[in-house]
Amino acid sequence: METSTTTPSFQLPGTLIRFLRFTERWLPFLSFFLVKRFFFRPIPFPLPEREEDFARSSEVIEMEVDGKPFQVHRSGGGRKVICIHGWSGRGTQFYALAPFLEERGFDVFCVTAPGHGSHPSGEAHMLEFTEALGKVWDEFGPFEIGIAHSIGGAAILNSWSRGKNYEKLVIMGTPSHLSLVIRDFCNRLGLSQQRTGSKLIRYMKHRFGEDFESHSPAILAQKCQAKGLIIHDKDDLDVEWTQGRAIHDSWTDSAWYMTQGLGHRRILSDPKVMNRIADFINEEV
Repeated sequence: METSTTTPSFQLPGTLIRFLRFTERWLPFLSFFLVKRFFFRPIPFPLPEREEDFARSSEVIEMEVDGKPFQVHRSGGGRKVICIHGWSGRGTQFYALAPFLEERGFDVFCVTAPGHGSHPSGEAHMLEFTEALGKVWDEFGPFEIGIAHSIGGAAILNSWSRGKNYEKLVIMGTPSHLSLVIRDFCNRLGLSQQRTGSKLIRYMKHRFGEDFESHSPAILAQKCQAKGLIIHDKDDLDVEWTQGRAIHDSWTDSAWYMTQGLGHRRILSDPKVMNRIADFINEEV
């Protein structure tokens, strides 16, 4: 069953959300401990039936970065493309796009980030996605094309900023700023931006540096020299479409493609989206 466009991609149980709201007001130290745990902990999902064929037919490569294992599913041959999923996702979510590109002469590497898929580790963060991309690039690259979904879009732009010179990047359903990821996380749980959101931002600055917001897609896009295609669905309930538009507006050499009725995840397997990606890839740089 495909992801609905009337509800977010995933939700915590209502009883847990009510408990977090209670502790935010009366037990703030416990509340923030739990919030941090959920913010950095991907939700594991079983492999859907629709992804099984691609998971079986593709070559599985086991890799490691900073002591954490991760997987890559590879298929095809020719011009090299690397794909990275979003939070709580996996590389096999490109089950439709990867074979589609393989048929058109591409060698497709679909990365499942550390802490995701068959290697859950409890905690993960976006820069580990970036490090995994760098590891794959160093071993199998260079890659002409990068394709990313959701927070993977932040990771692949950070990969570009670290010297991975993609010619073209496709960014789908990606948040424009990391601070907005925190805002949307708190909104989804009904938590206070002042009480909890501000604490998460202070924690991010302490852990990743005062300039953690500089890792945001809309900021990195200002200097990105790769040609970009920004795709976002008008009915995306996980990341509002205006954030994708903000990335496009910041990126001098980018094209904007808006869809409707696909939501946050079905955009990955929609035939019209895949054809638009193929057209973009085949355009002269």
